Amino acid sequence: MKKTFILFYLGVLITLAHNSVLAQIPYQINGKWENGTGKKLSLKLLSAGNMTGISIDSATVAPDGTFSLEGTVKEMGYGTLSDANGKYQGYRVIFFDGNPIELQLADTIIQMGKQKKNGIVFHLTKGNKEQKASQEILRFFSDHFIRSFNNAFASVALERKNNTQHTTDSLNAVITQIEKADKEGIANFFQTYSDCLAAPFFMEMNMLKELPGSELQSWFNSLSDKAKASPKGKEIEDIIRKINLLSPGATAPNFELTTPDGKQLSLKDFRGHIVLIDFWASWCAPCLGEMPNLKAIYDKYHTKGLEVIGVSMDNSTTAWTKAIEREVLPWHHASSLKGMQHCPVAESYQVLAIPKLYIIGKDGKIIEKDLRGKALADKIEEIIIKNTSNQ
Repeated sequence: MKKTFILFYLGVLITLAHNSVLAQIPYQINGKWENGTGKKLSLKLLSAGNMTGISIDSATVAPDGTFSLEGTVKEMGYGTLSDANGKYQGYRVIFFDGNPIELQLADTIIQMGKQKKNGIVFHLTKGNKEQKASQEILRFFSDHFIRSFNNAFASVALERKNNTQHTTDSLNAVITQIEKADKEGIANFFQTYSDCLAAPFFMEMNMLKELPGSELQSWFNSLSDKAKASPKGKEIEDIIRKINLLSPGATAPNFELTTPDGKQLSLKDFRGHIVLIDFWASWCAPCLGEMPNLKAIYDKYHTKGLEVIGVSMDNSTTAWTKAIEREVLPWHHASSLKGMQHCPVAESYQVLAIPKLYIIGKDGKIIEKDLRGKALADKIEEIIIKNTSNQ
């Protein structure tokens, strides 16, 4: 009996070890860097849909200009290859799918504002379609970030200079411009790479934080069966399912948060009112850019039953309260002061990026979400008129 147990136990260990080995994804990256002798390259793993990289490997360029990196990662995903010392700008996105790749590197000069810096150009000389798709993941991310950053800060500066209807229209035009460019970029990606395993990673990086559940579902449906059935594909599908649970008609999750004066604010206390929940933060330029529109909506409809609750994703009381005072935001405010990553209300409302807005009806059910600018103002007007006529 004892012998049988030992053999069984050994069998379990062997099986677990075998499955552990199978779960590893190998990588093999070979290349040549012209004039790169002695320089060091760093391989980083990216995860959780963000740019926070974890160094997993490095290589020093040999006298003949060649370099090689080999190893394994725990699961399929993507990372970056770049200069380890930060002296050279630029990187190559690597998709860890178990297939080898070869690269050719060359020095270049990159214009960054008024400065010129040394950079690296990465040419893929051997690699599959997945490697090309992965390159587009961060290309899109970078383009969107630059558009949003530059336009949002320009919009805030404009709003503070001249708070007029013309300013509000200008802000709405900026938002529309960004959304149009993003939609075109997404469409171009899916037209070429919807059959790739990298496609669900593109959705994680560039779409979950920006698009409503209905659009996400539509794009997910366009993926190949192979991409949908992949581990990341299944993960994205589950996230979209949770987002869609907050579709119009669903009961808005109740919450209790602390106000700036230390009191408790509960959503259920606002039953009988139309409630606009604005997830924002003092550091969020697009959020501040939307404030003129929210102020106009509040001023017009507050006396007709509209309440606005600003739920801050800040983790600093000072930054939060100063922003309220500086922007002159007259509505209700509350926060967990745990930031977006750890706020329980952000989790229950699937707040992956801000600004994010929900319109809640008098019965506590979600009427609409993810509207901004003129579309938000028009929807609030429609709801108020409907409720007034029913009284």
